[in-house]
Amino acid sequence: MELKKELKRHQDQAQKMKVKQVEWNEDLQTKNIELREQKKALLAEANSLRSANAELKVCKCSLD
Repeated sequence: MELKKELKRHQDQAQKMKVKQVEWNEDLQTKNIELREQKKALLAEANSLRSANAELKVCKCSLD
């Protein structure tokens, strides 16, 4: 009887751990997607700033 209780306890614990792992993986996937979107936005902003900087250099040279 004691072994059955212990087995049941271990099975319950294993199931809880499995659920936590699924939740943790989902959370990591969500964070990963958010970070990728943030990176994409930052790269777009950097490219925009580089273009604006290049245009300013061209304008400055034509004024000289």
